[in-house]
Amino acid sequence: MITNMNSLSAYSYSAAGLSASGKLYVPVQPAMVIYTQFEHVAGYADSSNPSAGVPINKIHILNSLIDQLVSMKQQPAAVKQITNTDDAQLDALIETYETQLQSALAAAQANPFLLSGARPQTGAVFSILT
Repeated sequence: MITNMNSLSAYSYSAAGLSASGKLYVPVQPAMVIYTQFEHVAGYADSSNPSAGVPINKIHILNSLIDQLVSMKQQPAAVKQITNTDDAQLDALIETYETQLQSALAAAQANPFLLSGARPQTGAVFSILT
């Protein structure tokens, strides 16, 4: 159940600030300050309205998003070179994918737990006869 859903706009975090190191500070409830110290985002006690503040889950999501952006910035983007391929090469590629897909489906039919996971059949959890 989700409670206390606020709109995420630029004005909802107007009290948030950036430090010189680039860490984002957001207001939280005073009791939650120690739980909101992450790598890129940190919470500070909001003395003006102690009952309000940014929830921990939103701060954690924001920290994870910033972490992903930092890691994407550090890794160079893989650029695919588009080559001119003719119809014969495309047909061969399609046939290769088709055979790989058919072999994976045949393996899945031979082993029913390969794609469906370890789900027992109804009534097969225990046996009364043994």
